[in-house]
Amino acid sequence: MSDIQNLFHTATPEPPATGEWAGKVRDRRRRRRTVTGVAAAVLAVGLAVPLGTTLLNRPAQVAAPPTPPLTSTAVDGRCAEAATIVEERVAVDPADAAPLKEGATKAWLCGDEYTAGPLDALTVGVDDAYAAFTGAEIAPIETMICTMEYRLAYTVVFEYADGSIHPVTGELHGCKTMSDGNTYRVGGDAWLDTLEGLWTVQREATDVSIEALPDCRVGATVIPADLSRIFGTQTCFTTNGEVGTTTRVQDFGDGLSTNAEIAAAFAASLEADSTTVLPDMMEFPEPGVILQLVDRYGAALSLTQLTDGSFLYYVGDEGRVWTPPAELAEVVSAATTES
Repeated sequence: MSDIQNLFHTATPEPPATGEWAGKVRDRRRRRRTVTGVAAAVLAVGLAVPLGTTLLNRPAQVAAPPTPPLTSTAVDGRCAEAATIVEERVAVDPADAAPLKEGATKAWLCGDEYTAGPLDALTVGVDDAYAAFTGAEIAPIETMICTMEYRLAYTVVFEYADGSIHPVTGELHGCKTMSDGNTYRVGGDAWLDTLEGLWTVQREATDVSIEALPDCRVGATVIPADLSRIFGTQTCFTTNGEVGTTTRVQDFGDGLSTNAEIAAAFAASLEADSTTVLPDMMEFPEPGVILQLVDRYGAALSLTQLTDGSFLYYVGDEGRVWTPPAELAEVVSAATTES
């Protein structure tokens, strides 16, 4: 089984008071971790610019410049820098390492080789992310008995006003610990739940989006695709597990004239036409076909085609099989036929 199988608006609204975040985050801790594919990037918040009062004494108006689309530049750079720091920690005695300090202005979330973090940085609720880490119990490393299976290793990169960073690592497997280099703490899974909730709340109060569908990626995203905010669809063809041709699906006819409309139709069908009962034997065509639903943040739900025309995808560790209904079957066939 391959890795993929294992697996727009006006001025920026005012962010909620930070005191409201903890409750809102708890309401969003029902994670739906999904195998997806994605690039990574930067959140840019529009600054309100007063235009002044006209000669007719009209009220002062506020204009906001367009929010730049999400790109991969910033997060890729921060994740690479953080990886170097984490690697260098091996040679440092934890007792001599600096602990995570308060006051970060941003936080970036990085995944592993197969799992990408979100394109946007966390800029509101960063103190809540810090508090959730420092408030976790110190891990009794010497006496812990840990399992050996691998699920996900992630890194949260806290960025400060002076440009410095402090990475904190976490795991969803083994002892599920997290570390700032100075201490190990328990709860790597619970902390990731909190982080996902913080990103979700922030996105409800900001206007960010990708500008175009990303390149096909085989892998997963730390934060799953939001099927209520679908940006579009694309088809990725693979040979021996390597990504090949990307087909941008733009016009399907039959009343579904835009990419966003067909993506919404796919999302609705996934809810109604999927089953958790998997076939005893699953066969995959060659070249392989991966149908992706991409949300406005760049995360993509990836559905891998089986030889019978159905599609395999995952929600958390649970595999599901989606069988396109008759009204979507021709659309899917056209989208997944390599030209």
